[in-house]
Amino acid sequence: MAIPYRADQVGSLLRPLELLEARRNPALTHEQLTAIEDRHILDVLKRQKEIGFEIFTDGELRRAGFMSDFYESVEGMDYDYDVERAWKGAPAGVGVARGIGARGGAVVSKLRQTKRLTKDEVDFLKKHAPGDIKMTLPTANQFPAIAYKKGVSEAAYPTYSEFLWDIVPIVKAEIQALVGEGVKYIQIDAPRYSYYIDPKWRRHIQDEMGVDPEKALDEAIRVDNACLEGARRDGVTFAIHLCRGNNRSQWYAEGGYDPIAERLFDQLNVDRFLLEYDSERAGTFEALRFVPRSKSVVLGLVSSKLPELERQDDLTRRIEEASKYVPLDNLAISPQCGFASTMEGNLLTEETQWRKLQLVVDTARKVWIVGFIGFGEAGSTIAGGLASAGVERIYAFDIAADDPRLGATIRDRARRTGTTIVESPAALTRQCELLFSTVTSSSALDAADAIAASLEPRHVYADLNSVSPALKQDIGRAVSATGAQFVEAAVMAPVLPYGHRVPMLLGGPGAALFAERMTPLGMRCEVLAADVGTAAAVKMCRSIVVKGLEALMCECVLGASRYDAGAHVFASLNESFPGIDWQKLADYMVGRVVVHGERRAREMEEVAETLRAIGVEPIMAEAAARRQQWSAQLGLRSHFGSAGPRSAAEVVEVVTRLTARQEESACDAHSSRQ
Repeated sequence: MAIPYRADQVGSLLRPLELLEARRNPALTHEQLTAIEDRHILDVLKRQKEIGFEIFTDGELRRAGFMSDFYESVEGMDYDYDVERAWKGAPAGVGVARGIGARGGAVVSKLRQTKRLTKDEVDFLKKHAPGDIKMTLPTANQFPAIAYKKGVSEAAYPTYSEFLWDIVPIVKAEIQALVGEGVKYIQIDAPRYSYYIDPKWRRHIQDEMGVDPEKALDEAIRVDNACLEGARRDGVTFAIHLCRGNNRSQWYAEGGYDPIAERLFDQLNVDRFLLEYDSERAGTFEALRFVPRSKSVVLGLVSSKLPELERQDDLTRRIEEASKYVPLDNLAISPQCGFASTMEGNLLTEETQWRKLQLVVDTARKVWIVGFIGFGEAGSTIAGGLASAGVERIYAFDIAADDPRLGATIRDRARRTGTTIVESPAALTRQCELLFSTVTSSSALDAADAIAASLEPRHVYADLNSVSPALKQDIGRAVSATGAQFVEAAVMAPVLPYGHRVPMLLGGPGAALFAERMTPLGMRCEVLAADVGTAAAVKMCRSIVVKGLEALMCECVLGASRYDAGAHVFASLNESFPGIDWQKLADYMVGRVVVHGERRAREMEEVAETLRAIGVEPIMAEAAARRQQWSAQLGLRSHFGSAGPRSAAEVVEVVTRLTARQEESACDAHSSRQ
């Protein structure tokens, strides 16, 4: 299953001035130029990471243009022939662009491949990219239209078609090599499809190339599919980028995708279409109705040609419009094209480029949605933090939302955090891609089982509940069986006051992806292990101390109060353990037992199970569970509400009153029996 990178980029980035000057300097050796390229590629990788991208490109900084790797890897071309292109849209005071941003030329003999297209680029990225790599390749369809010269090329290839199919093995071998090297995202750049949507270029195919446009389109699709044949692997994204020309902020074709949409979207064997939608030249979103549910669309809404920064509200509105034709789950956002399809680049500054890329990431974070299973104190607190960090759409399902006693509290939490409550687990998974399970330890497996029927490989399921390693593993198996990516999350401090920034230890197959997505939003995630259970074990052992101390503190306070000895006990503790205000700690810990006694009792039962499973008798864990459960059975929380008591003394007062009442009731019952 392809990873749904929500914030995408086409590939090329503006070349820094030093690099442009170095390329023009004939005195530089290859090694010197490579060193300059390396330094600037490291810089752009760092910037992409800082911005928040999850997929990384070298900006094509080693290339003279987006297709120059091909020209540099084959023999059989005569570069004395110029390629002219009628570019449009030159800004005022700027000359019309020339050429195609590559050496061009004409094919004059049978092609012979002399080296791999992207080997040097991939080797460097594998060593230095901070995440998944995107590698771009030109479509085989690119070259017959620009390198087949009538009166020159027939000696090598009698027809356009023969030339075209001789390119297929070169591109196909490169794609398979990239997959074998572990590249996670392979993109074919295919501006040539714009010939079939612009009436002027359709006439060119018919009149100049002597080919029927409809038959040529069918062949173009077969060619790209042939290049991809046999390369598909789990976790690898195959994409195609369709543009209308990109050279010094200028273009050569216009028109919506409608004339080719049904065939192209249905028949091209890719996971992802990167489509230009930055101007009226691209038409409407209606053509997207032909995109199959199994494929996704990257909306190129941010212009890489113009320096003006788009308004985020406009971008989110346009994504909403596109979601009428393609489910939001199947959409992503990117710039409309690369910033430098040609080495000289488009007419905007590097800082403007980075601002636009930051806008892409920020918009993706606002639009694509997180969901919560269970919306108690922990879930609603984390949701509120994510909302403050810029996550605009948060949904939640809670089985108690319609409960007459609890529903009002859940709806109030939703209102305060801007969260939408949905009616079923299936409704939650339809809306959301990233799911947090924040139920209770006793309900954690039931929650996973209930939602499993509607989970898909696109989902990331993070279980934040405090359960034993064995139970985490059971939950992980239930989730992973659906193809979804499971994340074991151990919450290592109270959610209040940390909120969504509470430290978490992560494990499981989806841990790294979860950390990559949530760390930029302020979540404190540490990937502890690839397996499931290690993080939970750390949490369980920590709870022996934390919840055990709470139970001990309760008994200490209750016992000391009967002897009116509290002040002396805390004074002695302060002297024995300097630096700790034991009275303040007692107020806090006793308050936690009052408010969370039932949940903590369940957690300590999980701790006891964890210890028994490894042959350790859980004497203290079971005792702590009994004391925590005592608070729940006594109903202490109902006397203080969710805010809890202000001091341990208040709890003693209530316990004394309740105990006296119970003793009176017991006496009355005994008297009546007499």
